[in-house]
Amino acid sequence: MNFLTKNEDQYVLLDSSIDYLNATAYLSLVFLNGEELTLKSTHLLSIGYNFIDYLKDSKSIKISINPSSEKTFHKLLLLFDEALNYE
Repeated sequence: MNFLTKNEDQYVLLDSSIDYLNATAYLSLVFLNGEELTLKSTHLLSIGYNFIDYLKDSKSIKISINPSSEKTFHKLLLLFDEALNYE
């Protein structure tokens, strides 16, 4: 699992995708600053139109997403629903 290393006020989400391995769904997120985040779908707690909340080391981490990412965020919401239905 990859985690964001920079501490930015807001991230611009460029793309998201889903992969399946051993009956587990993994969501990959790509941000404008070149960073990537790959999460087991069970580590992704919630998604809103301006944030992503996920677990890291049993702690909830919330990252703010720039509103300019609205279309890409909609795709992520659909992938999140797909991952929940898969598992």
